[in-house]
Amino acid sequence: MLDISVLDELTAGACAAVTGRQDSASLLRHVDAANLFLVAADDERSSFRYHHLVRQLLRAELQARDRAREQKLQLLAAEWFETIGETRQAICYLLAARQVDRALALLQDRVAADFLRDPAPPGPLDLSMIDSCSLTDAPEQLLALAAHLLTWGDLARGGQYLDLVERAQSAIAPDSRLAARFATILSARHAVMGRVDKAVDEALAARAIRGKALLTDEWTATVPMILISAFEWLEDYPAVEREAAAALAAPELTEPVKLVAVAGARALAWFESGRLTEAADAAAAADGEARRLGFSQHFFAVDYLRALAGLALEQRDLNNAEQLTEHALSLSERGRPAFEFLVLLDRARIWAARGQVRDALATIEAARRVLATTGSVLLVRADELEALLRLSIGDLSTPVKLAAGLPAARHGLLLARVALTVGDHHAAHEQLQSLAPGELTPRQALVRQILLAAVAIGRGDPMTAGILGGVLESARHGRFLNTVVTTAPEVTSYLIEHSVQMRPDPFTRQLIAAALEVRAAIRPRSRSGASLPTRPGRWPNSGSGHRDLACPPARLPKGLLTWLSSTNAVLRLVTGRALAGACQRLAGRPMTQMVDAHLRE
Repeated sequence: MLDISVLDELTAGACAAVTGRQDSASLLRHVDAANLFLVAADDERSSFRYHHLVRQLLRAELQARDRAREQKLQLLAAEWFETIGETRQAICYLLAARQVDRALALLQDRVAADFLRDPAPPGPLDLSMIDSCSLTDAPEQLLALAAHLLTWGDLARGGQYLDLVERAQSAIAPDSRLAARFATILSARHAVMGRVDKAVDEALAARAIRGKALLTDEWTATVPMILISAFEWLEDYPAVEREAAAALAAPELTEPVKLVAVAGARALAWFESGRLTEAADAAAAADGEARRLGFSQHFFAVDYLRALAGLALEQRDLNNAEQLTEHALSLSERGRPAFEFLVLLDRARIWAARGQVRDALATIEAARRVLATTGSVLLVRADELEALLRLSIGDLSTPVKLAAGLPAARHGLLLARVALTVGDHHAAHEQLQSLAPGELTPRQALVRQILLAAVAIGRGDPMTAGILGGVLESARHGRFLNTVVTTAPEVTSYLIEHSVQMRPDPFTRQLIAAALEVRAAIRPRSRSGASLPTRPGRWPNSGSGHRDLACPPARLPKGLLTWLSSTNAVLRLVTGRALAGACQRLAGRPMTQMVDAHLRE
């Protein structure tokens, strides 16, 4: 009993290796049947653990009697686990036996492979017995420790070991396997910190060394995985496809990498660019493979979860979108700041879709703090989202300031929205015309179409119906819903007010229901962002001769408040008499019935 107390888990094989007894299986069954000190670790009752306190007592007794024997037993356990391919367990026992060199040699051979294969990576190793200063002449071992800590999510300690490797870099041959591995790990560290340009530079350096030295190595084979994320963040979608193809062709990469991580990354890139049909298919496939392979709780799942959440938000399935986003957040907040930042922005979008603008703004600030010291190019995504939300609550100056740092297409689209908000339709049109459609992603092209329709509505263009018809055809084909009803309030209002003239099909019903939801979530605001005052039974006077409503806003059925608040304090209302009639006819009906009835009338 003393000898096997060194084992975390008691199996017949492990006990035989440590004690030398070949009757270990029958002894374990006997002890289990007698209910003596053991707890079954599996349903088959082939693996056991000592009761916690019993093991503590036995270990203390073994150490007191013969510490050298304890280390010998740990070494025997390590050798047995290594022979059966349980590398992680072998490393743990080698470290416990103070065989540091052997443990680190095994670690550097297996750290990348285990991360790519293990669906539930265990916690970090106990490195307390390792003196990092004693490894300054062993950069391979330092790098293995850094890789282990970084894959587990301990960026601080992993970075410390990388710094030590960097100091010893002069001793690393420029075109060696070690140089390629060092560049790969530096690239991975830069990527998870959101330092995208540095991540790309180091990844390409690793690839160049790999090609020159004709290396086949699981460490450097992960370069396409890093570049897929980096190029998606840089919105270079053709490069994403090139790197995905390279990853799928790499024989060193595992099935989970190809079917979960790469498939999920492609799904996310397709979603971000606006290719929703392809994104939905790829994300669903990645989800299915993750479940089959046991990787649904692995970091590899983050991208496909984000894609599925974004698709759910696009269909206004806010509860599902939020659930998927929280799952992605639970996986990304473990030492992967860039991914955590992006998922927090996803959460902010969902809260904004619920009408919780101030909560969404607070979440954006929380996201910024995650990457506060990195200078990441990803921070412009927070700037753009904040600008749109502040514009929605009547703040003009902040969006204009934030627009200055955005890439050209995002900059132009945001300034067009600002111009629309203040009623400068000419300036909005000029901004939109300056954007070459061929240089926009499908998503950006649709947003441009929607904003041009908003310009036409604002100008009273007689071609408005045709322009909006083109928008709806693009949206129908591309499976867009939320984008149509949240991009421009003018379009949302027009859809509701002209819904009786629209073709009553499933897409139209979804669209009008979504528009009504969005309108119901909007609170009328003044230019300063404060809520506009109201009096019982009356709307605030807009100065445009609108008549008082026949019933107070509080009594209107949810979704039928067709107001439009803009930052120049113009509140556009449908006529009170028509809305009151709709109130009387539709009060108390569910949203879908309200839409169907409204379309029929």
